[in-house]
Amino acid sequence: MKGEIEKRQIRVLIGNSERAFNEFVSLFISKRLGDRYELSFMTAGYGEDLLKLAEEHPFDIFILIPNNILFKRKNLLIEERSRKLLEIIGHLRATYEKPIIAASAFWTRDTSFAKEAGLAGVSCYLDFPFKHEVFLESFRRLLEIGP
Repeated sequence: MKGEIEKRQIRVLIGNSERAFNEFVSLFISKRLGDRYELSFMTAGYGEDLLKLAEEHPFDIFILIPNNILFKRKNLLIEERSRKLLEIIGHLRATYEKPIIAASAFWTRDTSFAKEAGLAGVSCYLDFPFKHEVFLESFRRLLEIGP
């Protein structure tokens, strides 16, 4: 329509195996920022699928819940899971140069994972539980200023 401002398209990839959380985040962001952005969301619960989707589709921002990203090889030791997750984060940042928000409760007792994730390329790391407004402001800020 004439006089209508075209919304910026934002494509979001959520790496998390919990469907209810993915739906909540998608609805929450859409409700709060849908007047400003044309938002679309895709999700992947497995690290391998996350990398495949990132390769096949352009995304503007990644939201990762590291402790809820699974791997097709079962029974990985925590150290190996951590290493694989950090490799995924590093790959996403180096390859796509887009902002990455990560949130976790699993590693909050051990702050070294959050530090390593930051070094690997996470733009914003939040500990669960976090305030919704903090998450939303981080999301909005990263879209404006980039990674």
